[in-house]
Amino acid sequence: MNFNHVINTVTDIFERDFEKAYNQLELSGKSQLLRYYFSFYRKWTMSALVNNTFLTPNNVIALANKEYHKKIFTTTVPTVKTFKTFKKFTFCKVSYSLDAHPVVEDLRIVVAALAPSFTITTADNRSFSMLAVSLDGYLDEAQELKLMQLVSLQDPFYVAYLFRVAVELGLITRMPALYSAKMQVTLRFDELFGKKLTNKKSREILDEIVAVSVKFAADTINAFFVTDDTVNIEYILQAITNPTSSDEMFNYIYDMLGIDFQSIIELDSKDSLPEEYHEIMSSAFALGAIISIHISTVFGSYLQLINPVYFGSSVMAHDMAFVQDAIVTNHDIEIPLFMPCTFFMPTKLGLRYFKLSCKNTLPLPIMSSFEHLMDALENIDKVRVAMRQPEDEHDTILDEALLVYEFKVKLDDAPSFWKRVALVSDTTLDEFAAFIAYEFFGSFTSDYGFHIMKNVNSYTDVFPARRKMFNHISNLQAYRHKQDGKSAEEITIEEFLKACTQEFSLILRYKNLSSKVLESKRNKYEQGAPIKISVTCVGGRETFHRNFYPSVTGEGKAFSEL
Repeated sequence: MNFNHVINTVTDIFERDFEKAYNQLELSGKSQLLRYYFSFYRKWTMSALVNNTFLTPNNVIALANKEYHKKIFTTTVPTVKTFKTFKKFTFCKVSYSLDAHPVVEDLRIVVAALAPSFTITTADNRSFSMLAVSLDGYLDEAQELKLMQLVSLQDPFYVAYLFRVAVELGLITRMPALYSAKMQVTLRFDELFGKKLTNKKSREILDEIVAVSVKFAADTINAFFVTDDTVNIEYILQAITNPTSSDEMFNYIYDMLGIDFQSIIELDSKDSLPEEYHEIMSSAFALGAIISIHISTVFGSYLQLINPVYFGSSVMAHDMAFVQDAIVTNHDIEIPLFMPCTFFMPTKLGLRYFKLSCKNTLPLPIMSSFEHLMDALENIDKVRVAMRQPEDEHDTILDEALLVYEFKVKLDDAPSFWKRVALVSDTTLDEFAAFIAYEFFGSFTSDYGFHIMKNVNSYTDVFPARRKMFNHISNLQAYRHKQDGKSAEEITIEEFLKACTQEFSLILRYKNLSSKVLESKRNKYEQGAPIKISVTCVGGRETFHRNFYPSVTGEGKAFSEL
């Protein structure tokens, strides 16, 4: 295993999730939506791969950097050749350090590409208004698309951010023009970037970029609420240099406006709502987008100084449909694209930049070891099943009933460790093995198999997840899929039970397993000895609620005492 393997594992998950969601979209507005693919990637990297965990792609990449890179933080970003049709992503590595920050180089690229002068648009219906509060013009779409192909992040919001930074730093300015709005590159650009950029000079430019970014955040919030002092620069700095939740920011900002925001959001629709209720809640959506843009995105995705986290998973199909609807109906896309994260904290790069101690951030309690983390990533679909996370959380009621099987599952070497579990009939053997492995040991393995008879000569081999099975089972001549050689990812629990008795065993092998369940047998199992789990089907019933399963309906005292 190496750094590239970790990165490839992460990006494979994103590309698969993105392609599946994108292909499900209706044609209307689909091509325009592709321009904002980086926004979906940005949110996805910040979101838990499994609900209510710290298992975000950003955290995985941060741990990989800790494992393999010591001084320079390296991440990966997707790129496309064209924004007209989606074919596939090419992923490129981007390295971040305080002496050679990509935002500094991207700022130089943008201004150099616009030199010596260029036309801007002043159309009122241009997007990105929250990134351009102090500007009286915007880059047009053709300019944005051109610049997106030149910088490290193919994101129109990133280009808009760099454009505003250039204006704020005095690198470009308005120029006199009779019939059009034009801007020109100033002499200060040559002063900053004209000569070879030393590490010291690059760091000084980064300091200016961070300073104006902090000012942008404060100015945008104040401009939105038409005040001068709702928040100041000191507050923004305090927020990004400490673990801070979005709820804390909401409460602070509304408190400064004399509004008890917490009490407002706790009101029930049956209550007598105050007149300002809907106005406040409407403003909260916009404030959430502002916080997401100017804090999470700028200091997180762009500058890599903070690590924003969404505890909820990114349901990409729903996110895309929300944005597509805004595009088709000609509504502002900023609110659907930018939702506030759960909380954020300084990254390792942020700690170094702001000269902070580790007390200003939080550890990442993801897995017991990096190997277990990678095992979870490589089997992410199994993890989601085991953690009871449905692919579509809004599809909870079925039109037709599904059969639910209940099993008593116990560890042969320690029968006091048992659980009673319930799974729907179309659960595959692969999903069943993943669920049981997680419930017993908190870790997954692709090295597993099933005993289906007491005779030791009549069981399936311990096989990888995609290896064909049932070809070597001597006493299952009547099994209708015997000739097909179906895999464990295709065979359902219902099919399996029809082909054998109601009792069978699941065999697991781990190369290295650390588990409280097997504490007394650690030496034995670390050497890869098979772990045998007896399974007995004890009943069945019908359900219309797929998302309630798989579930644990009971467990032995030994588990409760762990």
